[in-house]
Amino acid sequence: MRRVALFYLIVVCIFFGCKHNDKETYIQRHGMMVGNVAGPFFHYGQAGLSETRHFELGNIPEEVNKITGSIFFSNPGNGQLIIKSVDSPYTCFAGWNGDKEAAPSQIGVIYVYFDKNKIESGPASVFVRIYTNDPSSSEVKIYFDFNVVRSPEQEDIHLLQKEVQSIKNDLRLLRIEIQKLSAAKNTNANKKALRESNPDTNIYDVTIGSSPVFGPNSAPVTIVEYFDFQCPFCAKEYQKIKQIMAEYPDKIRLILKHFPLDFHKKAPAAHAAVEFAFKQKGADAFWKMHNMIMDEPEKLDIPVLKEYAQKLSLDVNELEKIWTDDKAIAELLKADKELASKCNVHGTPTIFINGRKLIDRSLDSYRNQIKKILALKSNFAPIAKPNK
Repeated sequence: MRRVALFYLIVVCIFFGCKHNDKETYIQRHGMMVGNVAGPFFHYGQAGLSETRHFELGNIPEEVNKITGSIFFSNPGNGQLIIKSVDSPYTCFAGWNGDKEAAPSQIGVIYVYFDKNKIESGPASVFVRIYTNDPSSSEVKIYFDFNVVRSPEQEDIHLLQKEVQSIKNDLRLLRIEIQKLSAAKNTNANKKALRESNPDTNIYDVTIGSSPVFGPNSAPVTIVEYFDFQCPFCAKEYQKIKQIMAEYPDKIRLILKHFPLDFHKKAPAAHAAVEFAFKQKGADAFWKMHNMIMDEPEKLDIPVLKEYAQKLSLDVNELEKIWTDDKAIAELLKADKELASKCNVHGTPTIFINGRKLIDRSLDSYRNQIKKILALKSNFAPIAKPNK
């Protein structure tokens, strides 16, 4: 009897206690307004009421910018029903208000709001989540289905607003990038000043090991670069190295050492690809894979690397297994990483010329270092074992 009386009380509330502007009243169904006023009823202390509920709001007229839904609830239990919060994952959700508590045998209503300007024209379905202290219905999900109607003029304005917002977002991201670059520039300037005031004069034993060599093994000048495929500075450095090698034919041999940085998430797969090419088909395949990547260094996604591997007739299935195994990738790059620690390598690109770190990586600095080595009867280049 109490529930029947409660139901009639709610109906009376709907018909006589809820006043709405005509522009906000869209549909009336079963004696309950469903445009600005919609169910459901959920009850404190009763199980099974956290199920999904859909309510149709029909067409949202052109002149309405704020979509409002009303959710009635009742408390036939013995304790105080508390509405803890209401939220939604949709960006169009504009907040809520209404009753936050209901004593036993009382009813309440929650109003939820959606910004129509953030919803595309046509059919839409959004939901809110209501969190209560009811252990059997601690979270209730309520869907509102409707159709956003706009005139052609309104649609043009809506699209223009989206474009303006997109431009604002791009500008915001650009400001962030400029701030990062500015901070990095200052940091790099400080590091450069520190390096210049305290130059590293060590001659490091940068062993070639099993790394592939580009150029004659008997060359008097050995350039070793610790590099990262995703590092833009490495891409620029490689162009300088190619120019220097062209200026000193048969005088330079080049060795690349893997040093993918932790924050470059695409780099390890690329490094694994060139090392896999070397293990499977030798130094020639290593340099071909390397050059394909360096020709378009911004393309490091797996499908692109897979195409390169196919061009070299590598075992793509085996390579894909390595790509999905971080330990396998780490094993391929392990030797170079261990040597980097011994040679005081902390970033990329790091260049060694006959064991000496090249602090100033200008073309003139390369040339001056190479001229000094060539002028000596002996040099500091480690002996490389021919690659098989």
